[in-house]
Order: sequence, then C-alpha cells, then structure tokens
Amino acid sequence: MPREKETYRDTLERVREKADKLYPDQIIYKTEQVAAILGVSRRTAYNWGFKGWNTCEQIARRIC
Repeated sequence: MPREKETYRDTLERVREKADKLYPDQIIYKTEQVAAILGVSRRTAYNWGFKGWNTCEQIARRIC
C-alpha cells in the first residue's frame, strides 16, 4: 500500500478550512470552486487536472 506524502495531512487541513469557509454546505466541488479554494484561475485548476467534481482529499492529494 502506498504511503501518503509528509505534507498531505497539513495540506488537507488547509484545504478543508478554506473550503468550509467558502462553501460551508458542500463536500464536493466543481472546477470553478476548486479554483477559488486554491486561489488560482479556473483554467489553471483545469490544467492541473481538476475536472468535474472533486473532494478535499482529492484536491490535497493532487497539489502535494
């Protein structure tokens, strides 16, 4: 089983805090919302592979 990266837990915590602040009633996010959570443009989020719906765990895993 693969090990998680050292920064994964910290990144996940920060992503969850920001996501809860911006979208308190959601647990999955569209590309536009992921971009807002990360503070990048929608195009950049899409180029980073955020297509369709994403969870906080998927966001943290991809940016670590």
